[in-house]
Amino acid sequence: MLLALWKRRQDSFLSGFWLYALGLHVAMTLVFPFPGYRGGLFHSAAALVPWWAALGVVGLDDAIEWMAKRRRTWKPRTAKLVFSVGLVLLALVFSLSMARRTGTGTPALFRELEAVLPTDARVMINDPAALYYFTGLSGVVLPDEAPDIIPEIAQRFSVTHLLIEFSDTSQGRAYAVPTPLIFDLDSPPDFLQPIPLNVRNARLYAIAPD
Repeated sequence: MLLALWKRRQDSFLSGFWLYALGLHVAMTLVFPFPGYRGGLFHSAAALVPWWAALGVVGLDDAIEWMAKRRRTWKPRTAKLVFSVGLVLLALVFSLSMARRTGTGTPALFRELEAVLPTDARVMINDPAALYYFTGLSGVVLPDEAPDIIPEIAQRFSVTHLLIEFSDTSQGRAYAVPTPLIFDLDSPPDFLQPIPLNVRNARLYAIAPD
């Protein structure tokens, strides 16, 4: 990728790409270091992935041409075919490996929510997009506020339930919840009514209407 970019560094078509890549890393390192290392850099760099992928393909040809000039026994056309097929096979192997590791089924949490919640439920949850993807239920994201704000949000956006996710570690309980929203899960506020959920490290509550 870098070889291909270097050989085409004067191509005006790529100027915006490498200027953005350079500026992004500088900005996320020096200007916005905290958002940068918390994911801002990787999310912003996602826009570069198609460019790097294309440069990787043409860079492979550049590398083979460079090597063929130094190894007389190499035939560039044959080498390009062999390495190109190998590149495609590697992509397939990595894709299948990730698919097996992550699985294609619905996670247990969302299967349980789908079984417990009514079809018109709207959930306040850490990841509303995943909730919709796996169950078709809509929702809103957890607020970065004290729990007292929950009824107001519920009324405004017709939210019916709250889901809190956490994990128990040797250092204590780690919440997938904004810090101001954390409360005692066993003694929730009066407007939250616990609902049995057969999932470890998650608690479901119905939000009582005003």
